[in-house]
Amino acid sequence: PPLNKTALLAALHRVSLDSPRLQPAMKQKELLDAIGVLLNNKLDFGGDAIKECLRALLQDAIPPFALMRTAILSAQSFADVKKFVLGDVVPQLVQKSVWNSSLDLWKGVIFVAKNFASSSGAFKSNTELTLRALLTVPTVQLRALLKAAPNAKPLLGSLLQSCSAEERLQLVGPEGGDADRDRLLKEIVAAAKTG
Repeated sequence: PPLNKTALLAALHRVSLDSPRLQPAMKQKELLDAIGVLLNNKLDFGGDAIKECLRALLQDAIPPFALMRTAILSAQSFADVKKFVLGDVVPQLVQKSVWNSSLDLWKGVIFVAKNFASSSGAFKSNTELTLRALLTVPTVQLRALLKAAPNAKPLLGSLLQSCSAEERLQLVGPEGGDADRDRLLKEIVAAAKTG
């Protein structure tokens, strides 16, 4: 049976550039261009189709490298995809510790934190889900993220300030266990007070 549009988009994301069955070998740019052709067809590949595709790709043990590119491009065109990226995609990628498995996906998470996360408007509750996920990231990755996306620091700080002691413990763990992490969390909270 023919692939439906969501399955087609997901299949393109899952193409292995190293596959011996691809002769001649497909280059990454060619694959991204092919995905881009579909994404530019907004009548067939609207917000619902994109979200369904992203949902399917997130089920992969290691999601495809182009997932965040698709998520970011689509979030720029469709408000419902932006909510989905902030509320579902980023938290799931953080849960999968993508900084260990895919630098492309981790860079996409950082891009979202830098460009889409905001403390107000229609995306506030979805942004909070992303921020909560980011607070669970290991110290080294969190520090690197904040260097690349400094605008996220006061948002994270405000979230930490608004958390109950129990919520804070669930998000960042107990104080005193890691001096570097404790220092970083104090810097984050301080940024909320000055920002």
